[in-house]
Amino acid sequence: MEKYIFSCKNCGNQFEGKFCNVCGQKASTYRITWKEVWHHLPHAILHLNEEFLYTVKELTVRPGDMIREYLEGKRKPHFNPFLMLTLLAGLCSYLYVHFHFQTILASVSLDKLEEQNALLAHKYFAVRTIIFCLICSVGDYLFFYEKKYTLPEMVIANTFMFSEVTVFQLLFIPFLLLGRYLDINFYFRVFFVVAVLIYLFTARYRFYKATGNKKLTAKIVIAILSYLVIIIIIGQELVHPFFKTS
Repeated sequence: MEKYIFSCKNCGNQFEGKFCNVCGQKASTYRITWKEVWHHLPHAILHLNEEFLYTVKELTVRPGDMIREYLEGKRKPHFNPFLMLTLLAGLCSYLYVHFHFQTILASVSLDKLEEQNALLAHKYFAVRTIIFCLICSVGDYLFFYEKKYTLPEMVIANTFMFSEVTVFQLLFIPFLLLGRYLDINFYFRVFFVVAVLIYLFTARYRFYKATGNKKLTAKIVIAILSYLVIIIIIGQELVHPFFKTS
């Protein structure tokens, strides 16, 4: 039986079978129709939601374990960490502008910042969180050098952790609204910071398998408190004055 040779419309490769052996594109492609659109759209949305929600769930119930497994190669069911952080940070910036909130550590009013620079206001959480990730990644690499993780791996780990912290910030918005109404926002903000510190500790505790290791546990506590001090100093001494709005 004579085999049919296809010419890939994507890369030009000549091949046999149903898929191009160079780029993976299907041998048979058709013009886009409404039937094609309605076939792919629900699949894309459901596939996105499944990966995203699965990653959020894993980061919530088993954060350190999930991140360690991801670095070890178990990546198929997880959402892209950088895309996840970008989407969540963008949503967080939009809502903080919409509800006229100040950021928790740097006390920046994003709605006022938007009047001066809308692009910067809506990218604020993404830029700020990337800076936090880099600070913590370098810190983790130095504090836990004996664990033999590379700096890029620490960047991925902290991107996942801060994606979950951004989820916390989104879930915390109703409390900020309530705190504004009751004039007790300060206490809610303190509670939020404590909750984030507990999460970051738990994630590292499980990531580094620190159970029963008092020295490693103490090192994790020192590392997190060090990051907190650095971030507060950056927020209050550099970020807040720079973005101060009248």
